Amino acid sequence: MSERTKPIAIAAGVVALVVVVLAIVLQSLARRPASPAAAPETGPGTSTGGAGAVANRPPAGADGATAANLPAGPSPGAPRDEAPLFSIQYWGHACFLITAGSGNDRVSAVTDPYDHRFTGYAPLDLQAQFVTISHDHRDHNYRAAVRAFPGQTLTVLDAGSAVARRGKVTISHVSTYHDTRQGAERGPNTVFIVAMDGTRLVHLGDLGHILTPEQVAAIGRVDVLLVPVGGTFTIGPAEARQVVEQLNPRLVIPMHYRTGGTAPDLARVLQPVESFTVQFADVKSLNQDTETVYRSTLNNTRPVVHVLKPAGLK
Repeated sequence: MSERTKPIAIAAGVVALVVVVLAIVLQSLARRPASPAAAPETGPGTSTGGAGAVANRPPAGADGATAANLPAGPSPGAPRDEAPLFSIQYWGHACFLITAGSGNDRVSAVTDPYDHRFTGYAPLDLQAQFVTISHDHRDHNYRAAVRAFPGQTLTVLDAGSAVARRGKVTISHVSTYHDTRQGAERGPNTVFIVAMDGTRLVHLGDLGHILTPEQVAAIGRVDVLLVPVGGTFTIGPAEARQVVEQLNPRLVIPMHYRTGGTAPDLARVLQPVESFTVQFADVKSLNQDTETVYRSTLNNTRPVVHVLKPAGLK
């Protein structure tokens, strides 16, 4: 090879080597699997749709509890292919935010809103179309804790109210007593029945006695039962078990019992929920404040007890 052609040969060899290296790199990249998409971040106010998630719930403000108006977190094992019948959020004592239906047909009601200065739970700031008041005691009738949705009206239902209807939802009531002496000690109590599409949810308020046959008949079939169990001011654990047997619901959610958030004066006289649940074979403590009820989850033949963690715990 002459001195004149040697640089040309070297350059050609370098080019060939570069081509081979590039071919190897491109082949390696073609075989590499695509990177998975990043998972969505989760945090306060973000729902991933998993068990216990509560959608549309803003973070609590400095003033206390928030307006968590349409909780939609599914219960464990909830079906994903049917619309919910009820979403039941427990705030503490006898207060629930009940949302019936879904989408534009949703109707919400707050039961027995409490005065936080008496119960010990966080202040309430809720929105709904209805408020049900079982009796006029300050731990059950604090109407100031509930507001209407913008552009709507808030309807207060008590013992003197007519049957209320909105969309597919009907709210009726049955008169009972707050004690065992036909109201002579603590006055009347009103049981409210929320019905939608043939499914019936019953809130017993501060029921103070075993139901009469006439009251059982007036209440009718019960799918979901919200029952006081703490005693002293209401039926206690043993009587609550009898009332469950009288009404034979599919799902039982206890209320009005002692928790870590109960004010000291109440805590001294209320029993814990375990005094009630120990009497049942099928009990689940959900460690969440919301139970979502579907038609297919009410197919059990004996009552199932679900204990919710009050949203009003500070």
